[in-house]
Amino acid sequence: MSPYNKLVSSYSKSLVLTLVPELSSINQLNNDSERLKNNQLSTLFKIGDELFQLGALFTTSSIIRNYLQNPTYSEEKKLDLILELFFDLNSSTTAFLKVLTERKHLYLLPDIAKNLQEYLLKLQKISKVKMIVASPLEPQFGPKIIQLLKTITKSSEIHLEISYDPNLLGGFRLEYSSFVLDASLIKDIRSILV
Repeated sequence: MSPYNKLVSSYSKSLVLTLVPELSSINQLNNDSERLKNNQLSTLFKIGDELFQLGALFTTSSIIRNYLQNPTYSEEKKLDLILELFFDLNSSTTAFLKVLTERKHLYLLPDIAKNLQEYLLKLQKISKVKMIVASPLEPQFGPKIIQLLKTITKSSEIHLEISYDPNLLGGFRLEYSSFVLDASLIKDIRSILV
């Protein structure tokens, strides 16, 4: 893991573990989600939502992104801009932004938000799966695929992203976490040719 990714992950984990002190480690998210207090979870989800919105603004607005990445502006000015645009942020979100400001890490915000969203999905037992197919799927296969993926991932819900790649020639490719299942025709052809 690169130093940048370690830093992003560290901030996300710290945020979760600070707001939900019952967790002794981030690995307990799947096991302990039922016993956590609702007020802690609602605060955590509110902060996750706010950080996601901030991260989305950062990535979609080139003017805002350029301003926040410009080293000639002070971190305090950058924070002032964020707080002016998002004037009703949760006090915990504001405190977190101040920590990022003090450490000159506001530029990490989009990636921290994305990483935190992954933890929140894990907490809700929701898995993100990417499926690449060679041709459009028949509608009747959708529910069967979702049910199979729920069983494989041990998730209560699946966020399935389907994309098309005619270069696969046939079959599909599944990507989940760090797992890849390649059941494409092109893979079979390549294995025969090698």
